[in-house]
Amino acid sequence: KFEIFCQGTSNPWGVAFDSEGSAFISACVIDHLWHLTERAYYLRQGGPYPPHTWWAESIVKHTHQMAAYCGIEYFDSAAYPEAYRDKLYMGNIHGGCINVDRIQRAGATYQGFGDPDFLTANDVWFMPVAQKVGPDGCLYVLDWYDRYHCYQDAQADPKGIDRGHGRLYRIVYDKRPEVRYPDISKLDGLELIRALGDENLFVRQRAQLELAERGATRDPKLAGALEQIVFGDGPMKRRMHALWAMAGSGTLPPSLLMKLTGDANSELRAWGVRLAGDHQPEDASLAKQIRAMASDADPRVRLQVAIAAPKLQRKAEDASRIALATELDVLKHSTEDPILPRVVWQNMLPWIDRHPEMIQQALLDGMPRERDLLRSMIQRIASNWASTLPSDVASSEGKERFGSMLQLTDTMLDQHPDHSAVILYPIAYRIFTGEISLASAQKGLQPWLDKLRQRGALSKDVPSWKQASLLARLICNEPEAQATAMQQILDRSNPAELRRETLMFAALHPNRSHRSALEQVLGDLVEGKHVGTPFRDMTLDLGIARADEGAIDLLVHALPKLPSDVQAGIAERMC
Repeated sequence: KFEIFCQGTSNPWGVAFDSEGSAFISACVIDHLWHLTERAYYLRQGGPYPPHTWWAESIVKHTHQMAAYCGIEYFDSAAYPEAYRDKLYMGNIHGGCINVDRIQRAGATYQGFGDPDFLTANDVWFMPVAQKVGPDGCLYVLDWYDRYHCYQDAQADPKGIDRGHGRLYRIVYDKRPEVRYPDISKLDGLELIRALGDENLFVRQRAQLELAERGATRDPKLAGALEQIVFGDGPMKRRMHALWAMAGSGTLPPSLLMKLTGDANSELRAWGVRLAGDHQPEDASLAKQIRAMASDADPRVRLQVAIAAPKLQRKAEDASRIALATELDVLKHSTEDPILPRVVWQNMLPWIDRHPEMIQQALLDGMPRERDLLRSMIQRIASNWASTLPSDVASSEGKERFGSMLQLTDTMLDQHPDHSAVILYPIAYRIFTGEISLASAQKGLQPWLDKLRQRGALSKDVPSWKQASLLARLICNEPEAQATAMQQILDRSNPAELRRETLMFAALHPNRSHRSALEQVLGDLVEGKHVGTPFRDMTLDLGIARADEGAIDLLVHALPKLPSDVQAGIAERMC
């Protein structure tokens, strides 16, 4: 069965698993090291994202020699001294070396740190494209060996490509160790179980795979031996491989999964939740136990609860409501984390349109605390509300729905003023597209503006309050607001995003400010000044759409002096 585990990154050239079963990849061009979490969407090198995607970052803040990486291996073997073990080794094809990163836990994910290079070649043709721990515990490196690292060079000189050479290195420390198991496939079940405790990662992984492929849990004797190891007090690495051997052998019984989710060890609890979501998602008792673990003290466990929530009891009549409640419960018990809120958000997206009232209540209750997630939730629910508003906002149905929006806006102004203005964005967009009558929107907003004035809100010296009220007043076309907007748009010291936002709302009532802004942006571009892509594009969109003859002449005369991407943008908009 093919399933998408996660999405994003760029040019991943290998995957490695650490002793806890976490997946890591090396990537080209963008950051080189990523911890892959199920259901997450990661930063990409380029291209659009699905709507409302909140992508996750890499786990590194450092760089190595160059940008192109190939292969990755988690090295764990007694063939090398302790200082070399439990680290990630990656081929660097431009640097001609093997880079090393050590990893440590950071909440529900990891943080990577650069260590000294494992090796550097004395030959510029050296291109390490794969690295693996071998049967003897040494690191093996596959060397592509060519003068050209990338396809662009090879295309420029196809005859210069070397097709006759390649190298395979075995890197030995002091002396080569003896191979302990010449053929792991010939071991019997109990011998394979003993091999799960070997110091060589290669042996442990192959023994685990062999047990899984033989369906070890169908043999009561082997199943009992494996379970005894999982819940014993031996080395954690051996316990984890025993668990993975059982999980790969077939469907695990609910009793075993319930035992895992109740274990004192956080890693076993996390894997218990993960396996329950994959093996027994319709078991009601397990699902109840997992939902109760949304408040677990360990973020690794809470992360797996968030991942399992969409899988549990999908056949139940209220499955989506229960799953959404579980995700919100995870957030309620979670502080800021590099990955956890992003996974929760990606899981919640399909259900927000179905249960907007649950999101609204969470926001009114002061959740979540994470700033970016809070903004994403406000934007998403505002978009949902705006899409269901009738064309006449002043109608009885419109007043009821609009009232809900404004209630949330009031709460955001009090609790999270930095995010309050985003609720008005989808309203302005639907006015632009003609889906909502401008006159009815003004009727719906005016009583709210009057109430804000009575509360003294419009005179508060809080920038976000001022901006939210300015945008509402622009929709209502108040002359004083238009004058303020004109100053804000033309003030080069203001952030580009603020200028773009104000211009969008001011453009609901075309006036001199649009042409002035267009003239300023073109002037700055001709002089080589950076004006910020969002503001530039918004100015071109609105300036050209509402341009008079003078503005068109201005554009035509400025065109030869503008950068090629701006020329193309203008030409596209004038077609």
